[in-house]
Amino acid sequence: MLSALFMMMQAADAVPAATGGDENLIAEILSHSSWPALAIMAIVSVMGIASIAFAIERLIYYSRADGESQEFAVKVRPLLDAGKLEEAAATAKKYTRGHLPRVVARGIEAFLSGQQKNSEAVELANRAVEREVAACSDEMRRFLPIMGTTGSTSPFIGLLGTVVGIIVTFQDIKKKGAGSLDVVSGGISEALIATAIGLLAAIPAVMLYNYFAGRADKLSGALAAAGAEVVDTCQLQRGGHSAHG
Repeated sequence: MLSALFMMMQAADAVPAATGGDENLIAEILSHSSWPALAIMAIVSVMGIASIAFAIERLIYYSRADGESQEFAVKVRPLLDAGKLEEAAATAKKYTRGHLPRVVARGIEAFLSGQQKNSEAVELANRAVEREVAACSDEMRRFLPIMGTTGSTSPFIGLLGTVVGIIVTFQDIKKKGAGSLDVVSGGISEALIATAIGLLAAIPAVMLYNYFAGRADKLSGALAAAGAEVVDTCQLQRGGHSAHG
């Protein structure tokens, strides 16, 4: 948001002012803005920058996690088909960032532990998979509340800055006893800048929130399906041992 403000300042430099002055219009407005308006602009700018920074972090996170999950899926498929659960769990432990390895490892470990204790091994595996899928879903949604909050509140915070600017305008009119353009232009410009910064913060935040929320929902569904497949494999393994016994 600050970079956008600087671009606006540079654009103002390139266009001659209506009064013929060479002063930077935006810088002039900000230098004469009230402290409440400046505080509001700063808050919205920080929120917008934070949303973009967290979005970059999420992109890196998803890229690494998806890469490991895809690599692991290729290796674990033949192991599960062959019923080599111990080897599949050991392979999953080699991947620390992928979601799929975590779900597979947790389900198989719970199943094997249940078998050793002569308990309901398949049910233990199912509950373990569900818990791990929920944990992965929460992790995938980290920082999304910040983006959502920025997208939903920034326009209103900018509107508050607009209200402050209008109040400043009326105060200037009251002091000078006139409503000429020179008197009202400062407050109105301050109000419009606050609104613009609020929108600049909100629009990308809403788009980023929707993108990552949709991606998290899709991955959570895929993990739940993969976990169910692991539980089915454990069930078949359990049935095979029972028949053999």
